[in-house]
Amino acid sequence: VLFRSRTGCAGGYVVISEVVNGQRGESISALALAAGTERTLTARVGGYTRQTHPGLFTVSGAASTPGVVVTVGRTQVHAGEDFPVTVRVLPNTPVNSYTAGVNAVITQGGKRIPASGTLELNVRPRQP
Repeated sequence: VLFRSRTGCAGGYVVISEVVNGQRGESISALALAAGTERTLTARVGGYTRQTHPGLFTVSGAASTPGVVVTVGRTQVHAGEDFPVTVRVLPNTPVNSYTAGVNAVITQGGKRIPASGTLELNVRPRQP
């Protein structure tokens, strides 16, 4: 299972975690979903603090196929702040392994500072 939840430049990364009883659970490396289903997770920008990187990161979802839609619940967050992420697999998405991710960027002193996290998404057959 491949997982690079802590990728990014200059120490920044996005951690993607399960939601357990309404709280952030363990970070995850992979997710299996049946075609036509979705799961809400939580994410946060790590590797930075509000002191070292004050201001707001702009966050967005991404996927390696049009059959997977990654939606962030908020488009701007502070470093370390949890935000919801929904991973949805469209009904006709072929069974395969895909990449889903969250990107974050902040601009400081005219420089774009990125952070990102990825998740291996295994699409299973749609349930009848």
